Amino acid sequence: MAAEGTTGSTVIVCTDGLANAGLGTFDWNGTSNQTSDEFYNKVGNYAKKHGVTVNLIAIEGGKCNLDTLSRMV
Repeated sequence: MAAEGTTGSTVIVCTDGLANAGLGTFDWNGTSNQTSDEFYNKVGNYAKKHGVTVNLIAIEGGKCNLDTLSRMV
């Protein structure tokens, strides 16, 4: 969906925990791996290149890997 946006578009990512399946999956203990690092770097670079703003909302009490997820913003 973000790829269809135009310059100035905004994507809001809201999460209550770890990416544990599919794209951007973290290791079982919540740490990033080379694949997840590459994925979030790629998303962030794509957004910057196309003028898309990415906002990240983490739900309090969740176990988000913010260090890696924040590569998108």
